Amino acid sequence: MKILVAPNSFKECASSLEISKLIASKISEYLHNAEVFTLALSDGGDGFLDVCKEVLDLSIIYVPISSNGNFPLKKAPAGISKDGTEAYIESANLVGMKLLLGKSSNIKMISSAALGDAIKYFSMNCPGVEKIIVGIGGTATNDIGIGALTQLGVKCIDSNGKEITSPETMMKDLEKIEFDKMDLPRLIFVTDVDNPLLGEKGATRVFGPQKGVKNEDFELFESFFEKV
Repeated sequence: MKILVAPNSFKECASSLEISKLIASKISEYLHNAEVFTLALSDGGDGFLDVCKEVLDLSIIYVPISSNGNFPLKKAPAGISKDGTEAYIESANLVGMKLLLGKSSNIKMISSAALGDAIKYFSMNCPGVEKIIVGIGGTATNDIGIGALTQLGVKCIDSNGKEITSPETMMKDLEKIEFDKMDLPRLIFVTDVDNPLLGEKGATRVFGPQKGVKNEDFELFESFFEKV
């Protein structure tokens, strides 16, 4: 008998690599004649980097994080291919729900800035990198990525022409966005959902509640999304 074990991660519990090895060991314990194979999978969320490292034989480096956006980070792991042309980033390692476990947080103040730091690091320090592959599941943010963009040079401006840096203030007072052309490697985002941005099946209403978005704040977030 041949058995293939190919799980995704168990959210906020264990990575797909950990789960696949555990399941395989238990199967082998009871089915002694079975040939058990493991194949870890990822949907772009928790464990994305581990799976890519295993499958693609990536080298792991640690990138400095200067803008933690409420996350307790000074550096975070990322992957780079052996030929140095591809970088791999797991958003959950930078702005993930798993980083906030046991901590109270205000979703309006949680920023994706750390993701921008990681992208910027590869863009500025690794000239051979042609593509940055980003897994974007398992995040605790609901800022439409504007925090990440501000680290890449985007400026958020209020009605008085002043730059806004506070995520919560940005949500209420944003009037326009200014930016110069960004010279970045090609960005590829890995996800397994195709929800629209707005509406009943939109990102905020479907995924927001698990991140702390209250029903009465749906319109605030969606109005901000429309401005962006």
